[in-house]
Amino acid sequence: MSAAVTIDPTRFNNAIQRVIATSKKSSEQILRQQAALFVVDAAKLTPPNKNFKWNKKGGEQTILNDLNHILVGLSPNLFRQFVDLFGGKVMRRQLTTKDGRVFVSDRDELVTNIPGFHKSQRTRFGRVTKAGSYTRDIGRSRDHVRGVVPESSKKAYIKTALKRVGKLAAGWKAAAIKLGAKLPAWITRHDSAGYAKVETRGSVVSVELANASVYPRIMGTIERRLPVALRRRAGAMNRMVDRYLKLNARRAGFR
Repeated sequence: MSAAVTIDPTRFNNAIQRVIATSKKSSEQILRQQAALFVVDAAKLTPPNKNFKWNKKGGEQTILNDLNHILVGLSPNLFRQFVDLFGGKVMRRQLTTKDGRVFVSDRDELVTNIPGFHKSQRTRFGRVTKAGSYTRDIGRSRDHVRGVVPESSKKAYIKTALKRVGKLAAGWKAAAIKLGAKLPAWITRHDSAGYAKVETRGSVVSVELANASVYPRIMGTIERRLPVALRRRAGAMNRMVDRYLKLNARRAGFR
């Protein structure tokens, strides 16, 4: 499931018109070049990337932190004991009201379907719940349930999960290929939905870009970040034109 966000391109369009007016290249060449640079900037702002920096390690660490928060891996011997002696369930802590009513039960439970358990523990933003991270006086009311699995199963699932890093940013892959931009291999290894269209109608050239792999729960983040990428590209073009005009002025004898 994907969602759409529309960005006001006025500042970008004004800047690119200045470039076209001072360049020997065609308007299509310039637009393609700037669109390619924008695609790279957009990918650098798509999670796990941020602040115009590639962040593969950060994405992997986020996954590790999340899975270590909800999964407990045991050796074969300890796993058998957990099942045989404790029936696959251990209560770690219970929080009660003054009248003795239990409102939080932190526990470890046997899990046979790791992907399903992981999904059940994720919030609408894709991260796992941080239940268990807060103190009683703050008023935490959600149980912190950890899934107990064989250590080998936990490692195998983590390995699979880490391979998904870059999948969201890979929605810019098709546009990058179309425009000749380069993205890191850990992003292009994925085949996420996206596209780029370049149309010429008379003297008017337009480019349409899409990352169709963005899902609704992260749309707010994308909606905030993409205008930043567009402003960054507009600013770079304006500075380039300003330098060009200043250089020509000096050559003409003006200071």
